[in-house]
Amino acid sequence: KDIRTKPLKVKQKVDLQTQKEDYYKTIRTRVLLSWMFCNCLMIITLSSGFIEDYLIQKIFLMKNNNSVFHT
Repeated sequence: KDIRTKPLKVKQKVDLQTQKEDYYKTIRTRVLLSWMFCNCLMIITLSSGFIEDYLIQKIFLMKNNNSVFHT
């Protein structure tokens, strides 16, 4: 074989049923990957301590604001 010439590509015919199955497999894969990404994002967010610090700061500010107005 001569390596300088590109081999001819043979285009395969795919029936309609196989195309539908491949489409649904692609959709399921994308949904699964999106779900995994959202779960990872939620785990990172909740375990980072940012939410806890934010809530503590919010509660602290609410207590300070209430004490300022009531005195």
